[in-house]
Amino acid sequence: EDDEFEVDASVIFKQEADQLTTVQDLEDALNRFGYSKDDRISRRELVLIYKKIHDEMEHEIFRLANSSSYADAKEMRHRLTSLREEFDNLQLSGVANLRIDQEKHFEKASSHIVNDLAKDQEKSNLDLTAMLDHQRANEEFFHTIQNDNLDQTISKIPRPKMRYSKRMIELFRAEYGLNKLKQYDEAIKVRKMIDKLLPKEEKKFYNHFDKTVETKRVNLAKIHDDDNARLEEKLRKIQWNHIRQKEQEVNLTNQRIKNHTQDMHHAHTMESKLKPEMSVKPSALWQHRENYQTTAASLRGQQLLDDARGKKTGQAVFAESLVNRHDFYNASEGTMTYDGYK
Repeated sequence: EDDEFEVDASVIFKQEADQLTTVQDLEDALNRFGYSKDDRISRRELVLIYKKIHDEMEHEIFRLANSSSYADAKEMRHRLTSLREEFDNLQLSGVANLRIDQEKHFEKASSHIVNDLAKDQEKSNLDLTAMLDHQRANEEFFHTIQNDNLDQTISKIPRPKMRYSKRMIELFRAEYGLNKLKQYDEAIKVRKMIDKLLPKEEKKFYNHFDKTVETKRVNLAKIHDDDNARLEEKLRKIQWNHIRQKEQEVNLTNQRIKNHTQDMHHAHTMESKLKPEMSVKPSALWQHRENYQTTAASLRGQQLLDDARGKKTGQAVFAESLVNRHDFYNASEGTMTYDGYK
């Protein structure tokens, strides 16, 4: 059922050019073949158009000259010469338009590459920050475990019994001996000395014990400080290496863009010096080698843009068919009906 709406593309787009001897200028010539001056026409197509016009005009000029219509032959020769100049200029303008397009593509590609690099570096900064925070958190967690282990160890240490000094032991023995000898007055004096010295000795002993316990905490805290210092030194090294790597990436990208710019401008300069050739098989200067589209420096803008957008060589970009969207039974406003194929 849909076959009734199918149209042969050659019927629509093929233009029958006739009366080419009456062509006045370039715009008229292109209109005869269904083009306009603003269209992007390939060099080969331009050559075929000009060659067809040239052949018919040369044949007509020869006929006019043989029939002694020299004025008409001279006028047509003048039009053919002007057409050749216009076709030459159009051919060169096509190369100029290509240069302009490539420069625009290159500018877009450069912006795309720089933006992608900035995004990648921003993501790498976030990843680096997360990694550094993870390292610090791990170190803090390890230190917390060590502190808990030390507190548990200290809590299991029993408070030691009092160890008296030699003098205090001698006073205890003296008091005991005096009591045994029933010298109570002297024993009272010794007891007073004991009562006076004992609190000081007990305080000194237990202070030494508490200081010993606290020393364990101080030593562990010092070890933790050293660990933190070494960790920060290690992390700063990682940070500086990351900074240097980012600077190298930026410099490398800028130098890459600069080199590509120089190569493209040099290729464009060389192409701008080419002379137009109205030949189907042009000289080697106009012929493109194999893989020209993917490696030529003059097309560096499009190549970089495809690379920046992730388009690989030979890969096509999908576009939905316009025909599938069109409803032939309920045509949209402004739809034109073509009856030329009937």
